[in-house]
Amino acid sequence: TLELWGSLYHQIPWKLALSLGTGFILCVIQTCVLGLYPIHTVVHHQLPPASRFIVILEQIRFLMKTYSFIRETAPVIIKKTPKKGENLRFPTFSSYLYFLFCPTLIYRESYPRNNQIRWKYVAITVGKIL
Repeated sequence: TLELWGSLYHQIPWKLALSLGTGFILCVIQTCVLGLYPIHTVVHHQLPPASRFIVILEQIRFLMKTYSFIRETAPVIIKKTPKKGENLRFPTFSSYLYFLFCPTLIYRESYPRNNQIRWKYVAITVGKIL
């Protein structure tokens, strides 16, 4: 759906209506799939409280990750107007799946890596969180 929205965004004059309509439809679908269905399943199967908590928190994590993915990719698509004959480059599904399960909060096309762990930086960052 991101590719469909992105390819249509620069071709039609009513960009706001397309964006709002697509966003609303996807929000409703996502709320049903990641919000209501897991709650129904957890209650229907009468899982213990700890298991219910884990399942529901995992669904909230998926919702937050999807939101971050859209917030990081949509502005890039909006800013890059394709030239004649040029195709827009969209994130791949595998990069989205990697983002869902990797320990990061903000989506990027590629994640920089260092050769060694900077423990002083880690300690300062953890200290800021606490």
